[in-house]
Amino acid sequence: MRAPARVIWSVVMPFHARLHTAVALVPDHADAGGPIGAGVTVRIGIADKRSYEELSRVAVLPPSAGAEFWQPIDVDLGAYRGWQWSLFYRPDDTPWRFNFSVDAIPGAGTVAWREPVITGTR
Repeated sequence: MRAPARVIWSVVMPFHARLHTAVALVPDHADAGGPIGAGVTVRIGIADKRSYEELSRVAVLPPSAGAEFWQPIDVDLGAYRGWQWSLFYRPDDTPWRFNFSVDAIPGAGTVAWREPVITGTR
C-alpha cells in the first residue's frame, strides 16, 4: 500500500481470535523501483456500525543495517467474540470491519503487509 491508503475487510470473528501479520517499508514501485520512502505509520482498527477502536499503531521506518526487515504485529481480538453482558451488543453476530491504514509521516512510503491472518476457534 502506498501511503496514504486504507483497506477494509468485513469479518465475523472466531472465538479466542488473534490477528497475526507483519509490515515492512519497501521500494516505491509506483516510481519504477525508486528509493524506500521516509517512513509511514500503520494503523489497524476495528469498527462496527456504532464505533471505531484503534487496535495497533506502528511506525514503520526504513530498515537500518542488521535490523529485521519485517515488523511483527500480533493483536488479541478476544473481546470481539463471545458472551457479553448487554441487551444490544451481540458480538457473535457482529460483522466487524477491519481497517488497515497507512499514513505518511513527514515523507511518504510504500508498505507491504505479510500474510494477515485471524486465528481462533469456531
